[in-house]
Amino acid sequence: MTEPVDDGACSVLIVGAGPTGLFLAALLARRGVDVQVLERRTAPSAHSRAIGLHPPALHALAQLGLDHEAAALGERIRTGRARSFGPGLTVETGLLTVFGAAAREA
Repeated sequence: MTEPVDDGACSVLIVGAGPTGLFLAALLARRGVDVQVLERRTAPSAHSRAIGLHPPALHALAQLGLDHEAAALGERIRTGRARSFGPGLTVETGLLTVFGAAAREA
């Protein structure tokens, strides 16, 4: 972790150094905005709360040139099953089956 700036002056102050806060800070800094990020935790979490990167997230990461590296470091999931108090959702490559009805992904 870096030490905070002594005078506390900045153009943008972001509270929270999670994925959204850090991403926003990187985008703003890339545009020359003086930005500071505040985080109450002193160390990163030992557990991930993310399940994967979807195309919109990869598109956003492309703005920072991180999309290819993120995709290369991840594991491609070709099929899976998710449940949330109901019949479930089955996903296969190129085909999305929701509650028993098949539909092509857009």
